[in-house]
Amino acid sequence: MNSKTLRNHATAFILNYLFGFLGVHKFYLGRPVVGVLYLVTFGFFGVGVLIDSFALAFMSANSFANKYNDGVVTERVGIWARIVVLLPVVWLGVVILLKMAGVELSD
Repeated sequence: MNSKTLRNHATAFILNYLFGFLGVHKFYLGRPVVGVLYLVTFGFFGVGVLIDSFALAFMSANSFANKYNDGVVTERVGIWARIVVLLPVVWLGVVILLKMAGVELSD
């Protein structure tokens, strides 16, 4: 693999987050067959996109480099990616706990 085909970890995460249901991140990562499957199934009905979001956000730079860049480390995904992925999960958990406690959430 030459330097022109190196893939950026942060770019892959952002493409997944914004266009994952179209499989854009899979095409970017050199997985065109899976990209087409994502495209025709809207990211395996959203489940694949969700799994990819967590996988890319929490994958180490070395793991990403070994999987997609023949061991060459590019820009690392920062803590911002983990926050973006976990924030809706935490919000949903708080809403569920409040509903279970009988708290009315609407005006």
